[in-house]
Amino acid sequence: MMKCFRSCWRWKFLSLLIGIVTSFTTLPRLQGAVYSAVEDFSLADYQNVNGVWSYRQGVNSSIFLTNPYSDASVQTWRGSFSTIYGNFPYVAKNVSGGPLPPSNQWTTDLLVMHPAENLTPSVVRWTAPSSGAWRVAGRFQNATSATSDVTIYQNTTAIFTSAIAASVVNSVSFDQVVTLAAGNFLEFAVGAQGNWGGDGVGLAAVISAQPTGAVPEPASGTAMVLLSVLGGLRIRREHRQDQRPR
Repeated sequence: MMKCFRSCWRWKFLSLLIGIVTSFTTLPRLQGAVYSAVEDFSLADYQNVNGVWSYRQGVNSSIFLTNPYSDASVQTWRGSFSTIYGNFPYVAKNVSGGPLPPSNQWTTDLLVMHPAENLTPSVVRWTAPSSGAWRVAGRFQNATSATSDVTIYQNTTAIFTSAIAASVVNSVSFDQVVTLAAGNFLEFAVGAQGNWGGDGVGLAAVISAQPTGAVPEPASGTAMVLLSVLGGLRIRREHRQDQRPR
Protein backbone atom coordinates (compact mmCIF):
# COMPACT_ATOMS: atom_id res chain seq x y z
CA MET A 1 0.00 0.00 0.00
CA MET A 2 2.81 2.40 0.96
CA LYS A 3 4.75 1.58 -2.25
CA CYS A 4 1.67 2.29 -4.35
CA PHE A 5 1.13 5.59 -2.57
CA ARG A 6 4.71 6.67 -3.14
CA SER A 7 4.63 5.62 -6.78
CA CYS A 8 1.34 7.39 -7.51
CA TRP A 9 2.55 10.52 -5.74
CA ARG A 10 5.77 10.50 -7.77
CA TRP A 11 3.91 10.24 -11.06
CA LYS A 12 1.44 12.98 -10.16
CA PHE A 13 4.21 15.31 -9.01
CA LEU A 14 6.32 14.85 -12.14
CA SER A 15 3.29 15.26 -14.43
CA LEU A 16 2.37 18.49 -12.65
CA LEU A 17 5.95 19.72 -12.91
CA ILE A 18 5.98 19.08 -16.66
CA GLY A 19 2.77 21.04 -17.09
CA ILE A 20 4.01 23.99 -15.07
CA VAL A 21 7.43 24.21 -16.75
CA THR A 22 5.98 23.80 -20.23
CA SER A 23 3.29 26.44 -19.75
CA PHE A 24 5.67 29.04 -18.35
CA THR A 25 8.50 28.54 -20.79
CA THR A 26 6.27 28.71 -23.86
CA LEU A 27 4.71 32.04 -22.87
CA PRO A 28 5.79 35.04 -24.99
CA ARG A 29 8.25 37.35 -23.29
CA LEU A 30 6.12 40.49 -23.31
CA GLN A 31 7.47 44.00 -23.06
CA GLY A 32 4.63 46.32 -22.17
CA ALA A 33 6.25 49.68 -23.00
CA VAL A 34 3.93 52.06 -24.85
CA TYR A 35 4.85 55.61 -25.90
CA SER A 36 2.37 58.20 -27.16
CA ALA A 37 3.49 61.34 -28.99
CA VAL A 38 0.45 63.22 -27.70
CA GLU A 39 0.22 61.89 -24.15
CA ASP A 40 3.96 62.14 -23.52
CA PHE A 41 4.35 65.69 -24.89
CA SER A 42 6.02 67.97 -22.39
CA LEU A 43 7.46 71.48 -22.27
CA ALA A 44 9.88 70.30 -19.59
CA ASP A 45 11.86 67.83 -21.68
CA TYR A 46 12.61 68.62 -25.30
CA GLN A 47 16.20 67.30 -25.32
CA ASN A 48 15.44 63.68 -24.50
CA VAL A 49 16.88 64.07 -21.01
CA ASN A 50 14.16 62.24 -19.07
CA GLY A 51 12.23 60.64 -21.89
CA VAL A 52 12.41 59.31 -25.42
CA TRP A 53 10.80 62.23 -27.29
CA SER A 54 12.51 65.33 -28.65
CA TYR A 55 11.35 68.17 -30.92
CA ARG A 56 13.62 69.45 -33.65
CA GLN A 57 13.96 71.73 -36.64
CA GLY A 58 15.02 69.74 -39.66
CA VAL A 59 15.39 66.06 -40.45
CA ASN A 60 18.28 64.23 -38.74
CA SER A 61 19.12 67.50 -37.05
CA SER A 62 20.82 68.21 -33.74
CA ILE A 63 18.98 71.55 -33.45
CA PHE A 64 16.17 71.42 -30.89
CA LEU A 65 13.05 73.57 -30.71
CA THR A 66 13.99 75.56 -27.63
CA ASN A 67 11.40 78.34 -27.40
CA PRO A 68 8.49 77.21 -25.19
CA TYR A 69 5.10 78.88 -25.25
CA SER A 70 2.02 78.07 -23.21
CA ASP A 71 -1.46 79.44 -22.61
CA ALA A 72 -4.87 78.02 -21.71
CA SER A 73 -5.27 76.45 -25.15
CA VAL A 74 -1.87 75.28 -26.36
CA GLN A 75 1.60 74.20 -25.29
CA THR A 76 4.26 74.75 -27.96
CA TRP A 77 7.92 74.19 -28.72
CA ARG A 78 9.05 76.75 -31.31
CA GLY A 79 12.16 76.96 -33.48
CA SER A 80 14.62 79.74 -34.24
CA PHE A 81 13.17 81.13 -37.50
CA SER A 82 11.27 84.31 -36.66
CA THR A 83 8.27 85.64 -38.63
CA ILE A 84 5.49 88.11 -37.95
CA TYR A 85 3.44 85.08 -36.83
CA GLY A 86 6.02 83.90 -34.32
CA ASN A 87 8.88 81.42 -34.42
CA PHE A 88 8.89 78.35 -36.69
CA PRO A 89 8.94 75.43 -37.07
CA TYR A 90 6.83 74.36 -34.15
CA VAL A 91 5.26 71.37 -32.43
CA ALA A 92 2.18 72.08 -30.32
CA LYS A 93 -0.34 70.28 -28.13
CA ASN A 94 -4.00 71.22 -27.77
CA VAL A 95 -4.69 71.47 -24.02
CA SER A 96 -7.99 73.36 -24.34
CA GLY A 97 -10.16 70.31 -23.75
CA GLY A 98 -11.84 70.45 -27.16
CA PRO A 99 -11.32 71.21 -30.88
CA LEU A 100 -9.67 74.54 -31.65
CA PRO A 101 -10.92 77.08 -34.22
CA PRO A 102 -10.98 78.19 -36.94
CA SER A 103 -11.42 74.79 -38.58
CA ASN A 104 -11.98 72.76 -35.38
CA GLN A 105 -9.87 70.01 -36.95
CA TRP A 106 -7.21 70.35 -34.28
CA THR A 107 -8.54 67.93 -31.69
CA THR A 108 -6.94 67.03 -28.39
CA ASP A 109 -5.66 63.69 -29.74
CA LEU A 110 -3.26 65.41 -32.16
CA LEU A 111 0.03 67.29 -31.92
CA VAL A 112 0.17 69.98 -34.58
CA MET A 113 3.43 70.42 -36.48
CA HIS A 114 4.26 73.31 -38.81
CA PRO A 115 7.41 73.82 -40.95
CA ALA A 116 9.42 77.04 -41.12
CA GLU A 117 9.09 79.74 -43.76
CA ASN A 118 12.44 78.65 -45.25
CA LEU A 119 10.84 75.18 -45.66
CA THR A 120 12.72 73.57 -42.75
CA PRO A 121 10.53 70.66 -41.59
CA SER A 122 9.07 70.33 -38.14
CA VAL A 123 10.28 67.07 -36.60
CA VAL A 124 9.23 64.91 -33.66
CA ARG A 125 11.91 62.32 -32.83
CA TRP A 126 11.44 59.14 -30.80
CA THR A 127 14.63 57.39 -29.61
CA ALA A 128 14.43 53.67 -28.84
CA PRO A 129 15.22 53.03 -25.16
CA SER A 130 16.06 49.37 -25.85
CA SER A 131 16.63 47.01 -28.77
CA GLY A 132 13.72 45.09 -30.21
CA ALA A 133 10.68 45.19 -32.44
CA TRP A 134 8.43 48.23 -32.16
CA ARG A 135 5.00 48.83 -33.66
CA VAL A 136 4.49 52.36 -35.00
CA ALA A 137 0.85 53.27 -35.57
CA GLY A 138 -1.10 56.48 -36.01
CA ARG A 139 -1.94 59.16 -38.54
CA PHE A 140 -1.08 62.53 -40.01
CA GLN A 141 -4.14 64.74 -40.33
CA ASN A 142 -4.87 68.15 -41.77
CA ALA A 143 -5.33 70.61 -38.91
CA THR A 144 -5.73 73.81 -40.93
CA SER A 145 -5.73 74.05 -44.73
CA ALA A 146 -2.37 72.35 -45.08
CA THR A 147 -0.54 71.42 -48.26
CA SER A 148 2.33 69.51 -46.74
CA ASP A 149 4.57 66.50 -47.20
CA VAL A 150 4.72 64.03 -44.33
CA THR A 151 7.47 61.46 -43.77
CA ILE A 152 8.57 58.91 -41.17
CA TYR A 153 12.28 58.13 -41.04
CA GLN A 154 13.95 55.15 -39.43
CA ASN A 155 17.24 56.80 -38.59
CA THR A 156 17.95 58.47 -41.96
CA THR A 157 15.88 56.16 -44.18
CA ALA A 158 12.32 57.10 -45.13
CA ILE A 159 9.96 54.23 -44.28
CA PHE A 160 6.71 56.14 -44.90
CA THR A 161 5.97 59.13 -47.09
CA SER A 162 2.77 60.82 -48.16
CA ALA A 163 1.16 64.24 -48.48
CA ILE A 164 -1.66 66.24 -47.00
CA ALA A 165 -3.44 68.41 -49.53
CA ALA A 166 -6.29 70.23 -47.80
CA SER A 167 -9.61 68.59 -48.71
CA VAL A 168 -8.03 66.26 -51.30
CA VAL A 169 -6.11 64.13 -48.79
CA ASN A 170 -7.23 65.09 -45.32
CA SER A 171 -5.63 62.23 -43.40
CA VAL A 172 -3.13 59.41 -43.93
CA SER A 173 -2.57 56.48 -41.57
CA PHE A 174 0.49 54.37 -40.86
CA ASP A 175 0.95 51.08 -39.04
CA GLN A 176 4.11 49.00 -39.28
CA VAL A 177 6.63 47.13 -37.17
CA VAL A 178 10.29 48.15 -37.19
CA THR A 179 13.36 46.63 -35.58
CA LEU A 180 15.57 49.09 -33.74
CA ALA A 181 18.73 48.92 -31.69
CA ALA A 182 18.86 50.93 -28.49
CA GLY A 183 19.61 54.54 -29.44
CA ASN A 184 18.18 54.23 -32.96
CA PHE A 185 15.38 56.66 -33.68
CA LEU A 186 12.23 57.36 -35.63
CA GLU A 187 11.48 60.85 -36.93
CA PHE A 188 8.04 62.16 -37.84
CA ALA A 189 8.53 65.09 -40.21
CA VAL A 190 6.12 67.67 -41.64
CA GLY A 191 7.38 69.72 -44.57
CA ALA A 192 5.96 72.61 -46.56
CA GLN A 193 5.74 70.85 -49.95
CA GLY A 194 7.31 73.97 -51.45
CA ASN A 195 4.51 76.31 -50.36
CA TRP A 196 4.78 77.68 -46.82
CA GLY A 197 1.77 79.00 -44.96
CA GLY A 198 -1.19 77.31 -43.27
CA ASP A 199 0.73 74.04 -43.17
CA GLY A 200 -0.35 72.83 -39.75
CA VAL A 201 -0.52 69.03 -39.78
CA GLY A 202 -1.71 66.93 -36.86
CA LEU A 203 0.24 63.89 -35.66
CA ALA A 204 -1.05 61.01 -33.58
CA ALA A 205 1.58 58.31 -33.05
CA VAL A 206 1.78 55.41 -30.62
CA ILE A 207 4.93 53.27 -30.41
CA SER A 208 4.65 49.98 -28.55
CA ALA A 209 7.13 47.20 -27.80
CA GLN A 210 6.23 43.94 -29.49
CA PRO A 211 6.39 40.47 -27.90
CA THR A 212 9.61 38.62 -28.52
CA GLY A 213 7.50 35.52 -29.34
CA ALA A 214 7.13 32.09 -27.89
CA VAL A 215 10.24 30.16 -26.93
CA PRO A 216 9.30 26.54 -27.66
CA GLU A 217 12.83 25.09 -27.70
CA PRO A 218 13.62 25.48 -23.96
CA ALA A 219 10.13 24.25 -23.08
CA SER A 220 10.44 21.22 -25.32
CA GLY A 221 13.92 20.46 -24.02
CA THR A 222 12.79 20.68 -20.40
CA ALA A 223 9.77 18.52 -21.08
CA MET A 224 11.92 15.94 -22.83
CA VAL A 225 14.29 15.75 -19.86
CA LEU A 226 11.40 15.25 -17.47
CA LEU A 227 9.82 12.66 -19.72
CA SER A 228 13.14 10.82 -19.83
CA VAL A 229 13.20 10.81 -16.03
CA LEU A 230 9.65 9.52 -15.98
CA GLY A 231 10.53 6.82 -18.47
CA GLY A 232 13.54 5.78 -16.45
CA LEU A 233 11.49 5.51 -13.29
CA ARG A 234 8.86 3.45 -15.05
CA ILE A 235 11.42 1.06 -16.59
CA ARG A 236 13.09 0.68 -13.24
CA ARG A 237 9.79 -0.10 -11.53
CA GLU A 238 8.80 -2.62 -14.22
CA HIS A 239 12.25 -4.25 -14.03
CA ARG A 240 11.82 -4.74 -10.28
CA GLN A 241 8.39 -6.25 -10.81
CA ASP A 242 9.81 -8.71 -13.36
CA GLN A 243 12.44 -9.87 -10.85
CA ARG A 244 9.91 -10.67 -8.15
CA PRO A 245 9.36 -14.42 -7.52
CA ARG A 246 6.16 -15.65 -9.03
